Amino acid sequence: MSTELVIAAGFYAIYQLLFRAISPGFCRRFVNGYEHFSKEQKIKIDSGNSSLCNTVVVYILSFVIVFGSSSVQQWQWGDLTLTSIYICNSISYFISDLHVMTEYRKEINTLPSVYVHHMICIIACYYVLRHEIFLYYLIFRNLSEIVQPFFHVRYYFRCLELSNTKVDQLAGVGLTISFFISRIILVPLFWIQFTSDENVDEFYNNNSKLGPVLLSVSCIGLDLLNVYWFGRIAAAWLRFFRLSKFD
Repeated sequence: MSTELVIAAGFYAIYQLLFRAISPGFCRRFVNGYEHFSKEQKIKIDSGNSSLCNTVVVYILSFVIVFGSSSVQQWQWGDLTLTSIYICNSISYFISDLHVMTEYRKEINTLPSVYVHHMICIIACYYVLRHEIFLYYLIFRNLSEIVQPFFHVRYYFRCLELSNTKVDQLAGVGLTISFFISRIILVPLFWIQFTSDENVDEFYNNNSKLGPVLLSVSCIGLDLLNVYWFGRIAAAWLRFFRLSKFD
């Protein structure tokens, strides 16, 4: 695990550097009006840029692992170095984001559900890394990161006072569709594959109850959070359509 600690520490340092130096420097140069944003807006934008970088890394490594494997067995774990990098990146990003949310909790007022989400993800990723199992299912779950660019773009529009414009509405549609497909529609498929996998049954039968129960609870917890968040998205659309009728 010493190698994994070094990799994780490296990714953590990178995400902190992105948040504290690279993103602010980039935005000051290329984002019109960034200097006039409030402290809360700057924190959320810089944090969102780190999230975008994580999404890019996750998707690139996912494709390399999946399409670079020669068998299903390798696909479920794959090259040890590559998969360690993949999982350490995820763990480091969530820890870095937790650090930022905690440090600036008064400014950005992050929802408690986001803290719960990040901690569940860290536990699940560590479990996969520790036991060298279920990489395929972790990749399956990480497909949900596709929603992050839409969240981030919509917040950009809000900061630029472009809320409720056509481009903002298009980003909202993209957010809703990507969230619904990756975090709602694909969930039954995940559970069908997970519960019918012989390797899962073997793992559950050959290990203490704590680990498998913890893994299952983590997945269920993430699913419940996603249903809750999608409910909020749906409620926002309902308010939008009601207001549009009155207009």
